[in-house]
Amino acid sequence: MRHAAHVSRPDHIFDPHSIGNAGAEMMYHAIKSLDETASAMERKWGNDRLPKLVSAETAAKFGSAKAKLDQAIADGDEEMVVKKASVLQKGWKAMDTEAFNHGAATLADLGDDTIHHSHPENGRRYMIVRQHGASEVVDGAKVYSLDEVCRVLDKFNLSTGGAVDKAKQLFPGAEVSGRGGRLPEDEIPF
Repeated sequence: MRHAAHVSRPDHIFDPHSIGNAGAEMMYHAIKSLDETASAMERKWGNDRLPKLVSAETAAKFGSAKAKLDQAIADGDEEMVVKKASVLQKGWKAMDTEAFNHGAATLADLGDDTIHHSHPENGRRYMIVRQHGASEVVDGAKVYSLDEVCRVLDKFNLSTGGAVDKAKQLFPGAEVSGRGGRLPEDEIPF
């Protein structure tokens, strides 16, 4: 959601014409302020999660404001960038208020009852939460409740006497590594 990549800080070396340029300074500081608000909201709610926690109307207004800001940046329209950055900053705060008023869970609400982990082989990020209620993706991690983890284990017969369960019984401390293909459908021969 950040825009600072599109608006650079005035620089003596790479863009000497931006030094002393009031328009360049206005754009940079307007976007910097917006980015600070966006960062605070993403730390509170998770990356790209807040628009999913508000009404479709509010999310659409936010999306429209973001598109208008992006266009103003692309056009280099300093006055419009400042105006649209201010509108989008108000949009972040409005979504924050609406999500809070609807009782949505913040990342802090998930608190110590969350486990963040990356898959050891492919790096895919996961978050396990005690209670369901988080979005399906928080801060780039797929979210599963403990109930969902139990359902997955049961569905794939991993905790109800299937091959993995039997292997873990026969080899205490064994770890599911994910290597290999499908589980064999026949009984373990020992």
